[in-house]
Amino acid sequence: RRITTVGSSSYTAIGGAADLGHDRTVRLAPFLEGVIAVSTSEVRYETVDGDSGFSLEGVFSVPGVSVSGGYCLAFDIGGSSLLTADKNGKLASAEVSGEIVSASISPTGRVAVVSSVTGYRSEVSVYDKNLKLIYRWQTPEHYVTSAVVSEDGGLLAAATVYIKNDGLCSAVKLFSLDAEGVIAQSSDYEGLCMSLWPVQNGFGMLFDNAVAMIDTSAEEKTYHPFGAALAEFDFDGDGGIALLLSPQESAERFRLLRISKKGEAGTMSVANDDVIDVAAYGEHTALLRAGSVYLYGKDLKLEKILTPTKLEPHSVLIID
Repeated sequence: RRITTVGSSSYTAIGGAADLGHDRTVRLAPFLEGVIAVSTSEVRYETVDGDSGFSLEGVFSVPGVSVSGGYCLAFDIGGSSLLTADKNGKLASAEVSGEIVSASISPTGRVAVVSSVTGYRSEVSVYDKNLKLIYRWQTPEHYVTSAVVSEDGGLLAAATVYIKNDGLCSAVKLFSLDAEGVIAQSSDYEGLCMSLWPVQNGFGMLFDNAVAMIDTSAEEKTYHPFGAALAEFDFDGDGGIALLLSPQESAERFRLLRISKKGEAGTMSVANDDVIDVAAYGEHTALLRAGSVYLYGKDLKLEKILTPTKLEPHSVLIID
């Protein structure tokens, strides 16, 4: 059994944050002052020092996790289970109708769930932090890939996908949680919208070929095409994201692209090593490559190289 230790002087100690992830089915995310891990049977939180945390039972055939602010959501992709928690432990658990396609939690604790249900192409449901249903949109026309509630908790954004001119397109529809019907819709975008997240006065959209930001009227604020295949991504907590791209030129193996809310903020070539994972938060970006963690600061300036001597890391997180 491999032990992954967070913030401990001993690499083999059991307990605290030491044994969060035993296999690759576990989904990890930075949460508050530590790490949250969702496995097929458990939701577990540990602070970095191991002094506090909780362990909750759950059944998740394919675990998923979403964190925002002081809230965490665990869910079963393709199943029906939801569980919400805060720093003190479990808030609520529930079973939803249909099969979960994607789910997210907002800074106010509101949960948006996209599910596949009989009679409709997609169903989007919004719950409060205690998993009480507060809004539902069922559509026989659109397939929905992702949904999220705004930072203030008042708007729902849902990414729809469809065929247009023999190609795949996406558009984001906005709803007021106090009224029925679509209040605004973004322009059509080529490609698949894989994820949405709330930003100040709007939403971010991650496509398989670009990233974009819209305001609360669904008007585009910024759009940046990748120009290469997307390999990995992570949100940086401020609306921008760090993206790991496959080669644009034969001399480079990967390209790291840092994108702010206003557009591209920096780019860097990674020519020699395989990149296993990428993480971002604030001004910092971390790359796990060739067994070492490369930590970059503002403008992608290299600050540290961390090389564990007793571990074989396979993922990296940046904890606030």
